Amino acid sequence: IADAFDAIGVRVVPPVGVTANGELAPWPRGRRRDSSGLTPSPEWFGDALHTVGELLPKRNLVVTGLGVGTDDDRWRDDLHMGWLDQITTATANGLPVAGVFFEPAIDGYSFDSGFDQPGGLFDREREPKPSFRWIEAQIRSAR
Repeated sequence: IADAFDAIGVRVVPPVGVTANGELAPWPRGRRRDSSGLTPSPEWFGDALHTVGELLPKRNLVVTGLGVGTDDDRWRDDLHMGWLDQITTATANGLPVAGVFFEPAIDGYSFDSGFDQPGGLFDREREPKPSFRWIEAQIRSAR
C-alpha cells in the first residue's frame, strides 16, 4: 500500500517522556511548555521530517498541524521561524515538501483544552495576530 500514494501527510507532535510511575510527561524536562503542557521544538520536527523522507522516498511530504497553543505571539513567531527553517533545510537536502498547513487557523475550541488553548493565527474575532503577519510575509517573499 505504501506505493499507492504520491503524497504523505506529516504531523509531528512534541515528544513525551514516561515517568517512573508509568505516566506521560513533557519531554525534554525544563523546556518551555505550551498550553497543552507539551514542549514544541523545531529541532524534533526537523528530525522527524527527515526520518519520514528517508523511510518514504520519492513521496511529496505535506506538513500538517504546525502550531502552538500560547498567548505569547513572540514565542509563536520563534517556533514558526524554527519550523520553516527546518522545512527550508529539508527541501535544500532534497526532501520534496509540497505544502504546509498551520493549525488551527483561528483560536477556538479544543476537545482537551476547551477555549484555553489560543493556537490560531487569527483570534476569535477573526483578526490576524502578529504571527500571521510574519507568516504572510514569508509566503509573499517565497513567491
